[in-house]
Amino acid sequence: MNYYGSKFPSGRSLRGQGAALCKEYAYRSLVTVTVHKIVFSRGAKFGIYNPVTRKMVIANSDSTNTLVSLDDYNNGGFKCKAIWASHQQIREAPTHEHWLIPTALRVPEDSSVRLEDTDNSCSPSRTSSSEALRLVHLPTESSPYTVDECLGNVPAIRQRCSDLLESGTRHYHASSPARILYVAQGEVAYAVPRQCDVIVSDKATTCHVLILKSVSDHAAPLVSCAHIDGDRYETCIRDMFRRHQTHHEESADAEMDIHIMGGFGDEHGASRVITSWLVRLLAALAKETQPVFHTTTLGTCAVTSLNHCNDSKYPSPIGRGLAMEMESGRVFLASCDTAVAGPNTVLRSVRLWAPQAQPRLHVIHEAHRDGIIIRPFAYKPFADIGTLLALPDDLLLTYTSTSPDCEQDDFCGALRETLRFLQTVPAASVFGPDLGQPLVYRRTGRLGNRWMLVR
Repeated sequence: MNYYGSKFPSGRSLRGQGAALCKEYAYRSLVTVTVHKIVFSRGAKFGIYNPVTRKMVIANSDSTNTLVSLDDYNNGGFKCKAIWASHQQIREAPTHEHWLIPTALRVPEDSSVRLEDTDNSCSPSRTSSSEALRLVHLPTESSPYTVDECLGNVPAIRQRCSDLLESGTRHYHASSPARILYVAQGEVAYAVPRQCDVIVSDKATTCHVLILKSVSDHAAPLVSCAHIDGDRYETCIRDMFRRHQTHHEESADAEMDIHIMGGFGDEHGASRVITSWLVRLLAALAKETQPVFHTTTLGTCAVTSLNHCNDSKYPSPIGRGLAMEMESGRVFLASCDTAVAGPNTVLRSVRLWAPQAQPRLHVIHEAHRDGIIIRPFAYKPFADIGTLLALPDDLLLTYTSTSPDCEQDDFCGALRETLRFLQTVPAASVFGPDLGQPLVYRRTGRLGNRWMLVR
């Protein structure tokens, strides 16, 4: 789910933007050094295809510092062409040279996928150093290949993604015994294991769910979860990392695990914009925070083309909700009934329709303080709210969702409830006359998912 919220009055739908999906072409890489400039060519995603041997051989050229085929060079060469993928149709285009940039993000270590056995990767080759193999490499802005397509060619990432998406969705409801901390669109929450059993966010279509877990020998593990609906939240994501740094500031051995899920091959590419922005930002933050986190691992990356489903009537995401078990750190697909989504979910949805000076993720839970907090915000009915409420469901979807063809059945009902609250309940009656009174809720017991307003 991704509401346009206060952006609706512009009067037109900006439904998500769609993306080319890349068909994989395996190769056997023989690069002998960790050089990251590559040639996209016929028959392979990264490297030169030899039409005689039907193999792809890549080696380093000392003269140009690019990756070229020594076999083809010695045999007089041939005219290379690039493989492009667009909407699952392969077309040929002139040769392009592009850079893969090594980052401080690490590929997840997975005993079932040996890095040295990879046939298809956006990392350096099997004969490169083992350290280089364990670094995530991202394409430059000029590359015809996108971040998600490139990550989909890293076997360990692809395997983790496949394991996640094939494991099924765990559903939480009123009788579920686990203590749930639910994060809605536009929110971020921080917690330690004593505060909840599972942290979760769902209803993501073009939105992305980001979960960070940091551990060290001198502090309890800290987990944060954010539900991100655009590429305008750099300050908020940086603040997430800063809080993790502060939590482990007395440690010299902290480690960070990153898990991302969301997006699909939507019509106008909204998902891909978020994926590219978010992964690149996380790579930059991994480098900047190395003094505290000596390793930052991209543990899960089920995004855009890696989360795309073609089996339904319309393109849609496979996974819509991501959760983490606080103690084990295990991530899995999840969904939640309203009964376990925490207090005052309607008011929290109203926040998406409130004007903001600048986009930000709202902190609803903190590791040093028990309870969910809804901080005051100003809102009032906008001019066309009555018109919007009068629309039939199909038009309401068109004008309010970035992905109207794949929203869940309760989307319109929940949205109408939110708009009626916005229309009939003044902000002053919720947060006080001067809008200065936050709402604070605490669990009614150590177990369960009932919350009580305490102030």
